[in-house]
Amino acid sequence: MKSLIHHIWIVLFKDFLLEIRSKEIFTSVLIFTILEILIFNFAFNPSPDMVYIVVPAILWVAITFSGVIIINRTMQLEMQNGMMKALLTSPMSREAIFWGKSFATAIYLITIELILLILLTVLYDLNSPLISVFLISVPCILGFSLVGTVFSVMSVNSRAQEILLPILFLPVVIPIILCAVNITSNLLLELPLADSIHWINLVIFFDLIYFIIGPFCFYAITSD
Repeated sequence: MKSLIHHIWIVLFKDFLLEIRSKEIFTSVLIFTILEILIFNFAFNPSPDMVYIVVPAILWVAITFSGVIIINRTMQLEMQNGMMKALLTSPMSREAIFWGKSFATAIYLITIELILLILLTVLYDLNSPLISVFLISVPCILGFSLVGTVFSVMSVNSRAQEILLPILFLPVVIPIILCAVNITSNLLLELPLADSIHWINLVIFFDLIYFIIGPFCFYAITSD
């Protein structure tokens, strides 16, 4: 168990060190996402009553597009630089590689979401408990990242990777996105947590499925 955690940390540290040196993924995706939010802001002029319905959709559309770009670009860099081959031939287990890549993507998206929530609060003058929104979003983003890591490995060797990844990935992750939008909407409307509990249970259910199936799928794909 200690060796597994240590190997996961190595993969995480490697990804973050590469990003700190190159600033190729996070910075570009953050700029893209902020521009996306600003475009939505100019395109929509919702009334005060509609803000809390529109904002969850804007937030999760931005996170979804950002996630696809991060997952796609991260795996491309791994293959181009031969890092994925080096990881697969190293003594660490495939499960550790899978968890490390998934957690790295999740941390990127959680950071982006925090910045987006601050930006949306300023643009739409939100007065809701955004800390609750942020905390509830973490399991949604984790499930998103687990699925994305599997499909990024599956599509990375295709010539049409940029097209193939969203086609394969989005239909599978749509249930989590729908749950996230509904949970966020209820929290922004300051409805009781009981109104969101069935959506939260669905997110936990899908996360458990992805937790179990993800490492096996990653192992099978990378063993070919």
